[in-house]
Amino acid sequence: MTAEPYTRRGARSRVAAVSLKSPSDRRGPPHACACASGHAGALRRPAASHVRRDALRLQDPDGWKPQAGTTEYTGSQHVGEYVDGRMEGEAEYILPTKTKYVGEMKDGMFHGQGTLYFPSGSRYDAIWEKGLVVKGTYTFSDGLQYDAEHWHYCDSYDRRFYTEICYGLKPAGISQLTNMDPPRKIPQGCYDCGDGFYNPTTRVVKDYRNRFLRNTDDDEHEWIIRTCRKGWDEIVGHRPKL
Repeated sequence: MTAEPYTRRGARSRVAAVSLKSPSDRRGPPHACACASGHAGALRRPAASHVRRDALRLQDPDGWKPQAGTTEYTGSQHVGEYVDGRMEGEAEYILPTKTKYVGEMKDGMFHGQGTLYFPSGSRYDAIWEKGLVVKGTYTFSDGLQYDAEHWHYCDSYDRRFYTEICYGLKPAGISQLTNMDPPRKIPQGCYDCGDGFYNPTTRVVKDYRNRFLRNTDDDEHEWIIRTCRKGWDEIVGHRPKL
C-alpha cells in the first residue's frame, strides 16, 4: 500500500503503497494491498535470494523457530517464525517507510488477521488472504474511522473538519483551513497532500520531516493539484479585465 493516499476530503478508494498515508486532508483507505517495495500492489513474496542467509538456514520442518531477518534489496525487516525458509505464523513486518504490519503470515504473505500501523499514527485492521485484503477498517490518527459506503467528510453534506465535529465551530469570521489548527506552513511551490508536502515539479512527496515518501503517478498528481491546499495565494472567482 502506499502510502496511503488516504486523505479525508474528497474520499475515494485507491490502492496505495505502504508508506500508507494518514493525512489531515483525507480521501479514504485503499483496497489495502501491501507492497514490500513500496509500490502499489499486493505484498510480494520475498524470493529466497532476497532474504538474509542467516534467516534461511534449514530448520526442523516440524518446529517453528522465531528469527529475525532483513531483506537485502527492499530494506524491510521481519521478526517472527519461518517454515521452510518462508515467513509464517505471528510476525512483525516493518517496511523501510516505518509502516509496520503486526499479525499472521503464511507462505511469506500477509494471511489471516493483521494490522498495518502507519508512522502518522493511523492504522488499518484487516483480514488478509495471500497478501490481499478481504475486508478491513482504516482509522485515522485522531480516531476517525473511514466508512466506504457512507463517507461525507468535508463535502456538501457536512463541510466540518473532524476537529470541528469534536470541539465545535469557531466564531463567525474566524476560518479553520484544515483539520489541524493552526495549519502547517506549506513550502513555496508545494502542496499539502495530507501525509506530507508534494512538489509538482519533481513529483515527489516528502513527509513533514522532509523524508522521501514516494513518487506520484498521474492519478495522484492530478488529484493533489485539483484538491489540496497550496503554498501560495491565488485569486479565485471573477477577475475583471483591466
